[in-house]
Amino acid sequence: MNLQRATSRELICLDCEFSTKLEAINYLTDKLDAAGKLSSREEFYQAVLERESISETGIDMGMAIPHGKSGAVREAAFAVATVRNPISGWESIVPGNQVSIVFLLAIPESE
Repeated sequence: MNLQRATSRELICLDCEFSTKLEAINYLTDKLDAAGKLSSREEFYQAVLERESISETGIDMGMAIPHGKSGAVREAAFAVATVRNPISGWESIVPGNQVSIVFLLAIPESE
């Protein structure tokens, strides 16, 4: 994957205010959709929620990497947001992880 092609300035959001992981995921999904990376916003969003139900996507040191693999993804891409007030309650592999940076990965079904 070419990282320079996978994101752009409009997919990088700084100092956002989210109170829940769903707000963050919704916002970043909207960004990917507006950038033309998705053929169906709702189909991709549902793929991300399905993946969230399988296991935690919070990792450590304030990071979370929600992701979805879907036929609605036109090309591999990611959107990122820093969060002004860390999100508590994001299921993470490290207990107590307060999420302050979110990377939403969009992966085509074929990859």
